[in-house]
Amino acid sequence: MKNELDKSLMSTFTMLSNAFPDGIDEHMLLPVIRVLYDEMSDRNIANVMRKLTGEDESLLLNKVYAAASLDKNSDPVKNIIAILQNHGYKKWLQE
Repeated sequence: MKNELDKSLMSTFTMLSNAFPDGIDEHMLLPVIRVLYDEMSDRNIANVMRKLTGEDESLLLNKVYAAASLDKNSDPVKNIIAILQNHGYKKWLQE
């Protein structure tokens, strides 16, 4: 497994790093992943989250599968989108 992110994932990494400069709390992890879920492949999400959290990619892949079942209209997911709005979320969606 490579240590660096592919260039195509850097905008996602940058957006999340800027939105969560102190890291992503465990209770926010699944909603963050859910926000990414409709826009990215499972493996790419796990790869970005590995770089952000330091967690094992295979464990993160399981969290991606768990996050997929979250309602994207739930308050925790909407709260994450609100945070990301100030960090280039709309531009990121257009990529």
